[in-house]
Amino acid sequence: MKKILAILALAATSSAFAVTVTVDGQNSVPAAAGPDSNQITLSVKAPINPLLSVDGAVQAQSTETTNKLSSRLEAGLTAQKAIFGPVAGYARLGLGEKLSSSSEAFGYYSAEVGAIYATPVTGLTAKVGYRVRNAFSDNQADSSKTVRYSVSYALTKVDTIGVRYDDVRGDGAAKASAFFYTRGF
Repeated sequence: MKKILAILALAATSSAFAVTVTVDGQNSVPAAAGPDSNQITLSVKAPINPLLSVDGAVQAQSTETTNKLSSRLEAGLTAQKAIFGPVAGYARLGLGEKLSSSSEAFGYYSAEVGAIYATPVTGLTAKVGYRVRNAFSDNQADSSKTVRYSVSYALTKVDTIGVRYDDVRGDGAAKASAFFYTRGF
């Protein structure tokens, strides 16, 4: 936990040289019968060099009707490289900790790969990714595979809005839709 908080602090303090801060609001509808959940995420992402960037995020989630609360702290490292023309590939590795009002905290890892298609003329960007997330402990139900799709539009050189759709399979299977705003500095 202390290491994750240190990484998040590093990402937050590097925001003086920052690249982006994103606020993300999401609604999830479970695949099985059960209440919807809503979450909000605040993330900071800063470049290390032209290939790599580091990020940190804090996420809070509440389940409708049951008011079950949980949160995640996550730090990640992303590599992004142009493949051809306006298409780039990316890979992200993340480490995090999930805290819940109904169970003990536990650590997890995530890995995501995908492609980004940017249309420079219009400011429109499309992204497709595949994420795997697993708890480090076998006795925690936090194993999922997610296909995510997003489209964003650059309103200005520093302001971007977008929508995302996640198809989550495994533990916590759900269909999630999100709206996000990113501000560059």
